[in-house]
Amino acid sequence: MKRKSRILSAIVLVVSIVLSNMFFTQAATVTKNAKSYEIAVVFDNSGSMYDNQAWCRAKYAMEIFSSMLHYESGDILKIFPMWPVTTDGSTPESGGSYDGIEIRSDTDINKISNLYTVSPSNTPFAPITEAYDELRNSKAKEKWLIVLTDGKFNEEARGQYAKIDLQNRLLDLSSQSIKVQYLGIGEAEMLASDESKFFYAKKSSDVSLKDDLISVCNTIFQRSVLPAKYISGSTLKLDMSMSSLIVFAQGADAKIVGLKSETGNNVGINLDSGQRRYSTISAGGKYSSAPIDSTLAGQVVTFGACPKGSYELSCSGADAIEIFYEPNVDIKMTLINDDGQEMDYSQGSIPAGEYTVNYGLVDAETGEDVTSSELMGNGIKWDKSVIKPSDTSKGEIPFENGGKIVLEPDDATKIIIEGTYLKDYVISTEDDPRFCNGFEIQLPGLHDLSMTLSTDQSSSWYQIGKEEKWKPIRVDLTLEGVPLTDEQLAKVKLDLNFSKDIEYSSRQLTGESAYEILIGQGESGYKKPDSGKYKLVATATLADEFGQEVSATDSIKFEVQTYSAMWRWLKWIIILLALLLLIIFILSRKAWPKEMFFNCIEGPKKGSSKINVGKNMNIVSNAYPNTLTCTVEKASTLRKKFGRGAAIKIVKVDPAFNVKSFKIGSSGTYTKDGGKYLDSKGKEFKETFVRQNTKVEVEFTQKNKSAVVGKVCMNSKK
Repeated sequence: MKRKSRILSAIVLVVSIVLSNMFFTQAATVTKNAKSYEIAVVFDNSGSMYDNQAWCRAKYAMEIFSSMLHYESGDILKIFPMWPVTTDGSTPESGGSYDGIEIRSDTDINKISNLYTVSPSNTPFAPITEAYDELRNSKAKEKWLIVLTDGKFNEEARGQYAKIDLQNRLLDLSSQSIKVQYLGIGEAEMLASDESKFFYAKKSSDVSLKDDLISVCNTIFQRSVLPAKYISGSTLKLDMSMSSLIVFAQGADAKIVGLKSETGNNVGINLDSGQRRYSTISAGGKYSSAPIDSTLAGQVVTFGACPKGSYELSCSGADAIEIFYEPNVDIKMTLINDDGQEMDYSQGSIPAGEYTVNYGLVDAETGEDVTSSELMGNGIKWDKSVIKPSDTSKGEIPFENGGKIVLEPDDATKIIIEGTYLKDYVISTEDDPRFCNGFEIQLPGLHDLSMTLSTDQSSSWYQIGKEEKWKPIRVDLTLEGVPLTDEQLAKVKLDLNFSKDIEYSSRQLTGESAYEILIGQGESGYKKPDSGKYKLVATATLADEFGQEVSATDSIKFEVQTYSAMWRWLKWIIILLALLLLIIFILSRKAWPKEMFFNCIEGPKKGSSKINVGKNMNIVSNAYPNTLTCTVEKASTLRKKFGRGAAIKIVKVDPAFNVKSFKIGSSGTYTKDGGKYLDSKGKEFKETFVRQNTKVEVEFTQKNKSAVVGKVCMNSKK
């Protein structure tokens, strides 16, 4: 089934009126925002329009635009012809009027079908200026300038030839206050849209006209079109419930028979337009036999409620079908108390307190959340969420979705939630008895008052002479685990009992559900306390509106002395520091590795052999006595003695007489030269470090003696 439409006559007007008055029993009220429209259509009734079917298609387009308006709300469409016309179906040889043709009711639409051009001529720009000036004086919320034409504009004013830059001229007129829609027909000039400047352009052929008109109408009137993915042949698959479906069919023999649910039940029909057909009244003179587009005919049917599911649409003879929809939705609200429980407010009363409130759109039939459904467009814009106490002097109290609300005792609190979806639909709990008959908010009893005494004073030790550093004792209170409000805190009776006499003062901390007690600060100022240990026992009592009392008690100990509390711990700190330094000293002492081996990789004695660790050691081990005797210093700390991270420092090398050259790690190769061993720069060996897997190479002067290549291993033979 092809998805296209023809929007017909005054049926749409009636549909809009019905939809605007629909509401759901025991559900949030849905209304459709009324937008006042004024549309000025510039009708190109030049001669070229009557050389083909462009005139018939332009009149058809104007009928569609007229059928979309809500005349009872003051909408109006005005047609500005380029050349004189009559609108009563008469076809005089001369005369006619240049005046704009006003469409103010559904019966006025016949003026379009009966419109007759007396004497067509060229294509002037002046009618566009006339239409624009008319719109500038309009008070409508939505103002549109529509240009219907089939050719290039070749006159400025009527009879005044000029070259017209139509693209830029129309762009100059377009704005947010007056939007411009250009629809070129047939051989018309192709213009480029610039939606950022509210200019929309289409060029239509005889094949694309019906699609293009739907696109233009959706741009102007923003109808909700059922996407193609929900339509398969004659089957409609709805993933949410609808309050109505509007089916538009086009075709010379288009006939909408009905709509059935998957259970075989017929969906009720609210409105049926019957069939409407094309106009046959064209123009005078040589254009009296202008060709007619006889394909312009169709029908519209509005079906009633369609719960979520699959449906079969019976329609014959249609070559273009478009389906518009209105979701059947409701507002669901949940109130979660501090224990995470969802409150049942269906009985009309809930306890007073603080709640987390969540609300969203749900399918009115199934209760499923549809806030993010594709068929809800870009979702819902929540415009209002307020609490209305029965005491109107308190005013409306706003709250946020997902936020906290405090419900105070009240006989009839109302909750109003309101939002807008699919651009024009407003849903509200204003008249929903679930929300607006009024909740009775009952104050719960006081069950658990808790108190905690604490102080930031170090070790609770108050040193006399350092009074400027004394911290107060803090009294924190909660009711049912929740901090008290300032009003509740002000009603608390606080009794303080010290184990010995001491000057003090107390004060309430605003916004903190707490008091603080200042030690040594009485009403007459500071008074030095006696040294010693003290205990404070505090009791808080709170009475509810019914005189029921709840209390809480806590205690804290503190000490007042003339010396600092730090002296009590000083000797232990010194001992610990001394132990720490001793440990660091021991672990940092230099030590030999526990074991060292030489692993010969190449040479006459391959394999691993132990090295006698000491100040003078043969680095290539005892397997090659006196081959590479080194003077060595300790390089490892004690803590590395047993690990493979151990190291030694070679400060002198004393090779055997037959050693030609040697290399230890990265120190470079030292070659025998005049009794000395020098590197490539002529310098003697200075020092190097040997660690795990340091490579050692020794080459001998004898040609028959193999070189020794191996690795020094620390605490490992590998």
